[in-house]
Amino acid sequence: MQYLSPAVIIILAIAAILIFIRFAKKLFFHWALLIILEMALLILWPRSIEI
Repeated sequence: MQYLSPAVIIILAIAAILIFIRFAKKLFFHWALLIILEMALLILWPRSIEI
């Protein structure tokens, strides 16, 4: 099973943030996007990495 590398996830996250802010600059949507990205990271991040 292959995981997305941290660099790819970061690039996708930055791109998503920039695109989202371009279309919706309200603070509410910004925080909603951050929450969605955090959930996505928790799901997609390799389980082998331990905090």
